[in-house]
Amino acid sequence: MITSNRNARKRAPHDSNDDKTLQIVKKAIELFNRVGYERVKVSDITDALRIGKGTLYLMKATTSSCFSPK
Repeated sequence: MITSNRNARKRAPHDSNDDKTLQIVKKAIELFNRVGYERVKVSDITDALRIGKGTLYLMKATTSSCFSPK
């Protein structure tokens, strides 16, 4: 019988959603400054961060909802 010790394997700490959101916002601002707000696509942000588009959409971080100028 194989038994596992749950405490034996340490998992890497996960970034909180706040950390991920901050990373997304910082990268988006960097891209907006480089090429302009109107030219940045969601895929530009996700490619730069090496994350999937679904991750960005799940965090409700789209250019129109989170990055629109006020």
